[in-house]
Amino acid sequence: MIQEDASVFLADHGEDGLLDGEAVRVIFGSPHAELPGGPAGMATSEPRALIASASVPDAAITDTEDLVLELPEAATLRPGFPTRYAVAEVQPDGTGLFSTLILRNAE
Repeated sequence: MIQEDASVFLADHGEDGLLDGEAVRVIFGSPHAELPGGPAGMATSEPRALIASASVPDAAITDTEDLVLELPEAATLRPGFPTRYAVAEVQPDGTGLFSTLILRNAE
């Protein structure tokens, strides 16, 4: 397991959030994805947040029901984006350093 401290990286590149009411730092992203949809195709985005694995409750790895990520600064940083997301899935990176939260709009 890597023995680095994710908090240093997240302090420089992340934003404040609340995961289940607990203060966390995350890097929010909403990557563009092309979906098959006939001749014109379709596009979507799947919001995600990179978070220190130590900030994710152990139970959330297998049960994300009712787990919510709130990003209070989102209204200023990304106008038009939601500020509250339901966590659909937690994907650990395998090193124990970071996890990716797959998000769904909870507003």
